[in-house]
Amino acid sequence: MYSVQNLGEKVPRTGQRENMDLKGIDTITRGYSTDFLSSGRKAIETPWLHYFGIYFKFGFFSFCTPFYFDQNKNNRRYQLSSFPVQKVICVFVQALSLLVLVTNFRIIRSQDLQKNPMLYIELASLALNSFYMVGVIYAFWFKMDLFAQLFAELQSTVMYRFASGEMWKMKLLSTVICTVSILQALISFLYGVEEKEWELDRFLNIMENRGKHMFFIGKGTQLGSTESTIIIGLYGMAKFYGQLMKNTADIVGLLSVLFFRHLLNDLLQAMKDEAFTPQMLQTSYDALKAILNKLNNAVGFFIFFFFLGPVPYYAINIVTMLDASDALLLISNCVYLLNYFTTIILAARVNNSAQDIKDWLTATDRFTQISPPKLDLILHDISEYEIALSGYGFFSASSGLVGTIVSLILTYAILVVQFKAEVTEPGGMEEAAGNISSLLESNVSTILLNNTIST
Repeated sequence: MYSVQNLGEKVPRTGQRENMDLKGIDTITRGYSTDFLSSGRKAIETPWLHYFGIYFKFGFFSFCTPFYFDQNKNNRRYQLSSFPVQKVICVFVQALSLLVLVTNFRIIRSQDLQKNPMLYIELASLALNSFYMVGVIYAFWFKMDLFAQLFAELQSTVMYRFASGEMWKMKLLSTVICTVSILQALISFLYGVEEKEWELDRFLNIMENRGKHMFFIGKGTQLGSTESTIIIGLYGMAKFYGQLMKNTADIVGLLSVLFFRHLLNDLLQAMKDEAFTPQMLQTSYDALKAILNKLNNAVGFFIFFFFLGPVPYYAINIVTMLDASDALLLISNCVYLLNYFTTIILAARVNNSAQDIKDWLTATDRFTQISPPKLDLILHDISEYEIALSGYGFFSASSGLVGTIVSLILTYAILVVQFKAEVTEPGGMEEAAGNISSLLESNVSTILLNNTIST
């Protein structure tokens, strides 16, 4: 047996949970330092760490994040690592990706919006995308300490006793998810340039014209072959990188849901063991809350945009998917949509698991083993503290939120259909704008009301 107090001893990697002789676990104090970079004590390695460990290595070597977590061989602690050269390259490509967004604004603004009113929707989507990209860059550069605190929590929590699952499975899952994001970014990049006529000369001509726009070169300016190749290469790299970075940021939401679902399921599974007593529940629940607080602090921004950001996009996507130019684009959009809804549904199921903990406590009169004051404290925690991922404090991932999102997407999809029909009629532009305004006000009020009720 391993001592609960000695957090430096090795944890079995076989995925087999050992017999839980956790006497005295309710007296453990979590007085460790969150500054694990300077701690000399050996740490624990759990399967949960690999959800984010592989992710940050992927982000680092793809220049999406300026850091990654490297494990110290001596004390087995994960520490923030970075390289000056990588940071310089990261700044360069991120600046180019932001320049592409500015270029897209200029291209849309240079067109006659009255003749093509659908550009208003594209302009709004681009504005949301730009805000998201700036927020992602800020989070990765200036909030990396929040991810460090999350890693510290996972290496010091008493919850490690309940960890199940083999390390290689977690690594493989994260690797597959990151690989799919690259393929998705490549498809989005190609179809973002041209969707209909796949001729190489036409494709390169579009890339060159947009590259000229990006570097403020006149459209009629003739470029040599070398200059043209450089312009096309820089624009293509920036365009692809911008999409890759957006996909990489979206992965945070997916991995957070999978991670916390795994963590909570491990606790629920441990509670089925006869060795797990009600006296252990308070400490375990406190540790669970501590991890959730660190997780929400680190990924709250990403959760907010992962859940609510795609709502307008998917409304348009559902309508336009039927007119997809080929099967590859249709399949790509379907996979992306399926991934989104699967993730938010899993997040809602995690939120419902708190009731399972309460049911376990009340089953077979386990609550009689706890003194009334402590029982009141436990029940109060379970009832008042919501076990859910939070979108920067604006909402909690729950079944109610899923219902709101689905209704919003369907509402916006109907709005897009009406908008397309109305703008073709005389005076349709003004009527469509009025419909948009009234519908937006109605949906914003619905979201605020639902979250007020849930709070």
